[in-house]
Amino acid sequence: MSNLLANLTPLLRLIVLVGAIAGVAFAAFGVWLVYLGATGDTELSFFGQTLKSASVGLAAIFIGAATIV
Repeated sequence: MSNLLANLTPLLRLIVLVGAIAGVAFAAFGVWLVYLGATGDTELSFFGQTLKSASVGLAAIFIGAATIV
């Protein structure tokens, strides 16, 4: 059983790393959209968190933060 856990650890590290990179990418894209002034009514529920916003960039930042957490 411990051998299985030892072999699984690199895979779990890779999954966590890819998830963190995806979250940072979403948040960075959201900052760029806020800078461009992108607007649009947004209402989304993501991992049990709900957001209503008029800015698409803020919604992308929210998705990035929820993905990282």
